[in-house]
Amino acid sequence: DPCCGSGHFLVAALYHLVPIRMAEEGLTAREACDAVLRDNLHGLEIDERCTQIAAFALALAAWTYPGAGGYRPLPRLRIACSGIAPNTKKENWLALAGDDERLRNGMARLYDLFRDAPILGSLIDPGSAIENNLFEAGFDELRPLLEKAMSVEKDDYEQHELGVAACGIADAVQILGGRYHLIITNVPYLARGKQANKLKEFCLKYYNEAKNDIATVFLNRLLRLNSPAGTTALVMPQNWLFLTSYKKFRVRLLKTRRWNFVANLGPQAFQTPMWDFNVALIAISASTPPGGHAFAGIDATAPRAVREKAGLLREADLKTVVQAEQLKNPDSRVAWGVERETELLEKYADSYWGLGSGDYPRFGRTFWELSKIGDEWIFQLSTVEQTKLYGGREHILLWENGEGALVNHPGSFVRGTHVWGKQGVHVSQMRQLPVTLYTGEAW
Repeated sequence: DPCCGSGHFLVAALYHLVPIRMAEEGLTAREACDAVLRDNLHGLEIDERCTQIAAFALALAAWTYPGAGGYRPLPRLRIACSGIAPNTKKENWLALAGDDERLRNGMARLYDLFRDAPILGSLIDPGSAIENNLFEAGFDELRPLLEKAMSVEKDDYEQHELGVAACGIADAVQILGGRYHLIITNVPYLARGKQANKLKEFCLKYYNEAKNDIATVFLNRLLRLNSPAGTTALVMPQNWLFLTSYKKFRVRLLKTRRWNFVANLGPQAFQTPMWDFNVALIAISASTPPGGHAFAGIDATAPRAVREKAGLLREADLKTVVQAEQLKNPDSRVAWGVERETELLEKYADSYWGLGSGDYPRFGRTFWELSKIGDEWIFQLSTVEQTKLYGGREHILLWENGEGALVNHPGSFVRGTHVWGKQGVHVSQMRQLPVTLYTGEAW
């Protein structure tokens, strides 16, 4: 789990893997717990405190596993913080390598790689940056230096802190440089417009097709962490499955990766309180899809209770769709349950309007229809049917100073609009209005 938070997925995986190893290898519960911790579970998290909580949660699960023997020393947990930066001057970092030029060059590359770790976290890819060559030492040569730094006496606070950072980075590099059979996580969600500049630049440079949200960037990154036959299973937003801005990304994944299932959960899919939006469970394997490969789709968007959604995931009928057929959908959108022979709406209509006002035939006009535009009318900024330098400014609405039929209609209400009266008075300054004005702006 490369975004393990406080370790919920790792603990759940422990409870699945221990009985498997007990059955297949004849191990006791204690032996199987130790084997799973030692061999199977890996966790990364950008927040150091969450990493500590995850380690404790996993240890507690192993101590309390039925028949495992309770509290005892455990194998070293493979959990690391991927958000640790060197936090020292570069010359102090390079000093760990002494006078060996190859080691110093390798340490310099490692320093540059993790300098922005608090922003990039598990997106860092050591495999693409640290390679054995004649001029730079590889990570196998650098790790002893990092571990040696950890052994500095704690009385030397500055050097001890440097050692702690060095050892944390060493653990993160080892996990980030691995290849995994199963990657499972709830990815972070952050649209490009809300990202820090360094994160924007990084995503643009290395994950251009997926850059519009850090969630899709993580999907792209994690597929590279899979072993050749590995699978990535994620909780992530649904929107990348159909938005035009992700078309190139979808096309590439549909052509080059084997999709296993997509389960749309819709809104209110989390038990814990959080910002509500449409999410999906998605499993995609790193291997190339064979000819005629089909994946399963589940629609659990209708229920608003988490228990009902969980029940549908277990009991609902699976809709299977041929993966290659998805490329024939408009914009290669991922959908199922749609008859291929059904005609598309685009054959009969063009969507130029976007946002507009309700009941326009009654309340809307164009300004040239009236010989004089009285105070009861306001101008409305609308859209155009084709690209032009200046347009969409011919409409007017019967606003009646916010006190007429448009406002007082029982089915009307304000939704995300900015409306000013003739004298520059904003609607909200008049009174709370229940008007439907599906416009970008009106004044």
